[in-house]
Amino acid sequence: MSNDIERLRATLAAHDPARDVRVTDAQVERARHALATAPAPAGPARSGRRRRRMLVGIPVTVAVTAAAVVGVQTVQPRDAGTGGIGTARALAFTERGGFLEVRIVDPNADPEMYRKQFAAHGLNVDLRVLPVSPSLVGRMLSYDERTKVMPRVTPLDGGDGCGDVWCQPGVRIPTDLRNRVTLTFGRAARPGERYEIAGDAAARGEPLAGVGVRGMTVGGLRRVAKDRGVRIVGYFETTPRSEQPGDRDPGGHVLKEDQVPDSWYVHETFSGKEPATVTLHVASRR
Repeated sequence: MSNDIERLRATLAAHDPARDVRVTDAQVERARHALATAPAPAGPARSGRRRRRMLVGIPVTVAVTAAAVVGVQTVQPRDAGTGGIGTARALAFTERGGFLEVRIVDPNADPEMYRKQFAAHGLNVDLRVLPVSPSLVGRMLSYDERTKVMPRVTPLDGGDGCGDVWCQPGVRIPTDLRNRVTLTFGRAARPGERYEIAGDAAARGEPLAGVGVRGMTVGGLRRVAKDRGVRIVGYFETTPRSEQPGDRDPGGHVLKEDQVPDSWYVHETFSGKEPATVTLHVASRR
């Protein structure tokens, strides 16, 4: 029986039109990645959207665009602290013209592996991966190009899902850039680990996900939080910004719970440093 099977395999191989084709792991991965990252059809433009908050103390520069896909390289962790080409991707590079578009596929991979992969592309990139609340996991939260002239590093489009906090899916870096670049991405917090950066409390995955918090009374939000098992851990009074009448400074000053009556209004909410906690930014008027 085994001889019959071997003869059948030999016959099929002899008549296989692709018998001389050799496909590398990298070629397979490029094809898979091209399918997985093909852009979705553009939806209708949204107007009147409120400006999203830049994270305080995190540098963000400004933007340009690029064109046609030339190639993709991806890396994966094989075991703790190591990486190689494969199918379980941690970091994805897409070359478009003279730029590399970089996305983090596995935000929990070893940051040292990321730095080595950037270096393999001739890029001087320091990647910081911080524990963040759920809506910011796998998102780029800041980028800082050390330059005194016009920055050439730009964010990728597609920052939906983070509510009123600025985030993007990745960054675009010129292939000939030699300036040092610092990137900050978010990863999931480990058990017992506090968030270093917390997102919009009403964004996806956050304690008040889906709640239209802006304009609610404090009393109304307190009831919603109680129903969801969410603890309010801080109150901040917002104040109008003198340079932008009608806009409000989200910093404000700290208030105690008994200083904030139910009749006040909520202007913004942010997750706390631990799961199921939030802070409120409030004012006596809408």
